[in-house]
Amino acid sequence: MPSGAYSYMSFDSSGTAIVKGWFTLTMTDSSHVTGEWNFMEIVESTESSLQTGHGALAGGFSNGRLIVDLHPDYRDNNLLLIGTVDGTGYSGRWEWISFAGVSNYGTFHAQRR
Repeated sequence: MPSGAYSYMSFDSSGTAIVKGWFTLTMTDSSHVTGEWNFMEIVESTESSLQTGHGALAGGFSNGRLIVDLHPDYRDNNLLLIGTVDGTGYSGRWEWISFAGVSNYGTFHAQRR
């Protein structure tokens, strides 16, 4: 895990831990972030496979929340982390968004290391 990265854990809609890993966040200006992510399955499931892998991320602040897109160059199959930053933590809800809208969701917690 890179220095200053966030350790990440996500949970399905019933609260079962499904994915762990890390991501970085770099402020590009006062309202936008970029970074990279690397997640692996804890439990094999449809929800965890949506978040497995690595890549670039992008996001920004809106109405006091940080919204990060793990697939910023996709028109479909987007995975968003929507939450609040509190001290060294970032937590909230993840949403998988397809052309049909929100197709799956759960929660996540991240802690800066």
